[in-house]
Amino acid sequence: DESAACTVTYAKSGNYTLTATVRWTVQWWLFGTRQPDITGPNQTATLPITVGEIQTVDR
Repeated sequence: DESAACTVTYAKSGNYTLTATVRWTVQWWLFGTRQPDITGPNQTATLPITVGEIQTVDR
């Protein structure tokens, strides 16, 4: 779902570490009765990035 996508904005160039974590939960029903949620393991990724240039959009 793109409406739930993440956006990262940097104000100046430089070296950064980007860390993202994904969490998920399963909701389920049995014969119309809600059952306890099932949570999955968290998945985390870390990536060093370099922002070399910052641009500004003027409208």
